[in-house]
Amino acid sequence: MGRFWQLSVLSVCLILSDQLFKGAIQSTFFLGEQLPLVKNTFYLTNERSLFLLIGQNIYNLMLIIFLISLFAFLIKFLKKNFLLVIAIVLVSSGLFSNLLDSLTHDYISLFFMLRIASFKLKFNLAHTFITSGFLLALIDYLQKKKTHVARSF
Repeated sequence: MGRFWQLSVLSVCLILSDQLFKGAIQSTFFLGEQLPLVKNTFYLTNERSLFLLIGQNIYNLMLIIFLISLFAFLIKFLKKNFLLVIAIVLVSSGLFSNLLDSLTHDYISLFFMLRIASFKLKFNLAHTFITSGFLLALIDYLQKKKTHVARSF
C-alpha cells in the first residue's frame, strides 16, 4: 500500500475516533454534565462550542480553504518530509472532524475540560490532533533550523 493510502487510512481512523467519541459522550452524558477523571482538574463533559465571534458560514469557509491548502502541502511534501506529512494529516483530520460537527450540528462538541484555578479549557480529540500536528510541524521546523545553523559554521 502506498504512502498516500496509508496516510488516508490514518486520517479516516483519526476522524472516526473523534466522531465516535463525540457520539458516545453525547448519548451518555446530559448537556453540561461532567465526570471528574482527575479530581478538580480534568473532566469528561458534554459541552458545545457555538459560533459567537464569527458566523458559522465564515468559520466553515475558512476551514474549507485551510483544508484545501493543507492538502496541497501534503501533495508537495508527501515523499520529502515524513514528519511534516504526519503533522499535516493530524491537523487536517482534526479540522475536518470539527467541520463535520459544524455542518451537521451547528456546533462543535467538546468533551474534555481541563480546569486550572478559575480557567477552563474545553476541547475534543480533534483539537488534540490539531495541536499535536502544529507541535510536530514546529519540531520539524526547529530541527531544520538547527541543522541549517550548524551547516553555516
